[in-house]
Amino acid sequence: MWVKISLRMEVIERVLANTPESFDEENSSESPRKYVFMRDKHGIYITERNIKGLFKEIASMLGIRKLKNIIAHGVFVEAIPPSLHKNPKKIYFVRDSKPIKKPDKVIKRGGRVMTLRGPRSIIKEMEAIEAPAELHFNIKIPWPIYESYFNRKIEYNGREMTVLSLFMMMAQEVGILGDRSLGEGKIKISHRKVVEEEGT
Repeated sequence: MWVKISLRMEVIERVLANTPESFDEENSSESPRKYVFMRDKHGIYITERNIKGLFKEIASMLGIRKLKNIIAHGVFVEAIPPSLHKNPKKIYFVRDSKPIKKPDKVIKRGGRVMTLRGPRSIIKEMEAIEAPAELHFNIKIPWPIYESYFNRKIEYNGREMTVLSLFMMMAQEVGILGDRSLGEGKIKISHRKVVEEEGT
């Protein structure tokens, strides 16, 4: 038996790409370092790895170390609806119910990186998707794992809530993809539904 959580994540302001293109280290101070979204002929997407990475980061923030390994191997993510995607592991950004095919703009920002020759200043060019935009996907968790870890109640900031509810709340604060430490990539989880499914 499984628990399926159907989620719709809304982009609050904008999301920045975090996948680097090839980079010329010799001319790093002159040549912008470009960050792009993953994309195919259908549109721009993220993958299961991005969602799991977000949840593993939250597990680390909460100090629940064992949960990181459980998320890596016992939690599964798939796009909604499957009919829109040949590959259910590709979760497309959508606007007006259609996949977004091109970024809305490119953001330029200065930064520092560590190279083989030490720290250097760089110019970053990051593709951006602005609101309104959404991500639709399911998270599937085997029932025993859900009951033992995600449905467990804990106290956080004086409130009692399930681990799953806390993860959903913190995901909105942490955000997704590039430059999250600068406040980018904030999301709103606007829909959540827990369903028990028979089978594997």
